[in-house]
Amino acid sequence: DRGWAVRRGDTFPGLTGDHLRVAVRDPGTSRAFAAVLAEILAETATPEEHR
Repeated sequence: DRGWAVRRGDTFPGLTGDHLRVAVRDPGTSRAFAAVLAEILAETATPEEHR
């Protein structure tokens, strides 16, 4: 929905369904992805995690 693609972690040896895989890119792209990921995590955080 936000223009980014990630891979499931459980398809990579040693990772589980709690992981996701991303590729390292140039600094601008990496910062943009990190910003969107932070937004998504903030939106899905439980009230206890906001303390």
